[in-house]
Amino acid sequence: MLSLEEKAFVEDCPASPLPHMLLNQENNVMEPSERGLEATLYLTMACNLRCITCYVSAGTPLRNELSVEGWLRVIEKLSDLGTRYVYLLGGEPTVLGKDKLSRLIRASREHGMVTGMSTNGYFINEEMAKAIRKAGINQVQLSIDGASASVNDAIRGKGSFKAAIRASNLLKKEGI
Repeated sequence: MLSLEEKAFVEDCPASPLPHMLLNQENNVMEPSERGLEATLYLTMACNLRCITCYVSAGTPLRNELSVEGWLRVIEKLSDLGTRYVYLLGGEPTVLGKDKLSRLIRASREHGMVTGMSTNGYFINEEMAKAIRKAGINQVQLSIDGASASVNDAIRGKGSFKAAIRASNLLKKEGI
C-alpha cells in the first residue's frame, strides 16, 4: 500500500503532463474510471543537464537500467493490463537516440496507448523530430523554467533555453 506522499508523487509527478493528456473532447479531465490505466516510464536516469530543481537527481544512468528490449516487454505487459496512456521520462529520454526512442514510441502506439514524452529538447534535431512523429508520439513537453535564457539557464544550464526553443520550433514544424 502506498503512503499518501508516494501516492501524490505517482499521481502528480511534476514533470508529467498526464492531466493534459487526459482531457476529453469537452476539455474536462476524465475520471479515473473512464480513462484507463496510466504509466510513467523513467527510461533512464542519464541526463546531459544538471538542473538545480531536478526531483530525481538525474545525471548518470543507474546500474542495470533496462535495455530497449526490456522496456518493450514492459510496454507489452502494461498493454495487457489495459494501460491507455504512457508517458516517457528520464533523466533525459532523448539520450537513448532517435532509433531506440522511436522503437519505444512505436510499440506503445501499436498497443493502442496515447504516448507523451518530457524532454529538455537538447538532442532534438530535425531528424529526431521527424522520427518521433513517424513513430506516433502524441505530445512532447519541453522543460523550460523561465521566460529568458538568463533565468532558464541559471536553473537548467547554459544553452538549455536556446535548445528548448529550437526543439519547440522543430517539433511544431513536424506537427507535434
